[in-house]
Amino acid sequence: MVDKKAKKENPEKQVKAVKESKDSKKESKKAQAPKEKELKIKTRLADYYKAEIVPSLIKKFSFKSVMQVPRLHKIVVNMGVGEAVTDQKILEEAIKDLETITGQKASMRKSKKAISNFKLREGVNIGAMVTLRKQKMYEFLDRLINIALPCVRDFKGLSDKSFDGHGNYSLGIKEQIIFPEINFDKVTRVLGMDITFVTSAPTDNEAYELLQAFGGEKYAKLRNELKEKGDYDALQKLPKNSSPVRLHNRCMFTGRARGFHRKFGVSRLVLREMALKGEIPGLKKSSW
Repeated sequence: MVDKKAKKENPEKQVKAVKESKDSKKESKKAQAPKEKELKIKTRLADYYKAEIVPSLIKKFSFKSVMQVPRLHKIVVNMGVGEAVTDQKILEEAIKDLETITGQKASMRKSKKAISNFKLREGVNIGAMVTLRKQKMYEFLDRLINIALPCVRDFKGLSDKSFDGHGNYSLGIKEQIIFPEINFDKVTRVLGMDITFVTSAPTDNEAYELLQAFGGEKYAKLRNELKEKGDYDALQKLPKNSSPVRLHNRCMFTGRARGFHRKFGVSRLVLREMALKGEIPGLKKSSW
């Protein structure tokens, strides 16, 4: 009862105490060292999209607003491991590889049905999935186009028939070792994955132009023109892929990756043919 009376008698003292506490908090915040600003590093594909791709798509499809231009919404990387039904350690290895490739924590995928023929029960972990957005999405796309896909053996480009009719594109990869983040010596099992590009494009044609502008082949239009004309000799003269990584590690004549001599820029078979014809001075049959 005494405390209540004191509170009623001295309301001015309470107001002063509250003001003093607020002032002391403000002074303590000012006394603290200022926080350093975080550096926001933009990816080159994000800058390239705003500077080059958006104006070109506006001209091509005659959009009235920038908001109508299709954009890449997200990239979904899914890795299904059917062998995880009997051995869950295989799934753990797949999750580690998926996380190192994408740089993001993977989520488990469980079976929805029980299938007795495959010894599969309902609710068992049989896969992993990662959804990439914003900066990580553009970083992954850059590595996929310029580094990973050129390392695929006999890579001749991507198919234009993998669209779903709503502007989304799906791609299948058989080996995870094409990514530079994976250490080949530590890999115990080769695993594949599915990559889905989800765009805001309403049609497949707009989505095709968007993905092609990001990292499509440099000679795609020229190839289509030569195919319509039926000039297959000129098609063979074009490089298999415009990526500098692929051209650095493959034969300039056949596009072959095996037995590649970087000093001459040709494969072993072409090197032998040229040496036998005497086209390489100083190289004899006994030297190889």
